[in-house]
Amino acid sequence: MTFDAPGPDGPRSPEYIETEIGRRANLAEQAFAQHIWRDVIQLWDEELKPESIAAHDRLAAVDLGRLDTEGLRDHLHTCLEHLDEMWFQHHRFNCMAMLPVGDFILHAAEWTGRDPIPLLAVFDGWSPVSGVVPPELAPAIAALRADPDARALLDGDAPAPSGWPRSANELPPSTRTCAARASGWQAGSISRTRRARPAERRPRS
Repeated sequence: MTFDAPGPDGPRSPEYIETEIGRRANLAEQAFAQHIWRDVIQLWDEELKPESIAAHDRLAAVDLGRLDTEGLRDHLHTCLEHLDEMWFQHHRFNCMAMLPVGDFILHAAEWTGRDPIPLLAVFDGWSPVSGVVPPELAPAIAALRADPDARALLDGDAPAPSGWPRSANELPPSTRTCAARASGWQAGSISRTRRARPAERRPRS
């Protein structure tokens, strides 16, 4: 529910709305002054992202062929729960990643008199994560480039021949590891502190 939407007692008063806007404006000013996104991104890089990759690896390491029906059912539920957590985690830091970039673009456009869109080019490749190919994909790409049969299959239009892996578990161990890490490239992570309930995870201001 937005802060200006009617509450249980009816429409919000103009005084309430004015006070709430002022409170939020003060919080925004503090956020810029303290550069809070730096601490959050450090948390992501040093704690949450490694935890996320470890969770992906654990799920990818499960040998589906050895699971019975009940075991496969439980594994699927675990994967769905993990996907739900990753969906939340993926968007959790949107503001922290986009806000400083947008702030720079607006200021740079004002300073230089240039259109803001071309200014985004200064960020391309500035760090590995902002490049076209993220570092997590590099081992998988190298493995494909080193395999002539895989290159031929990717470059051609023919379907995969019989006997080729039908799932990640049928890949060679080294390739399976690369694929598992690549699959976790842009996902978020599970916070170690708590698993929030849906209503808590998706608050609306």
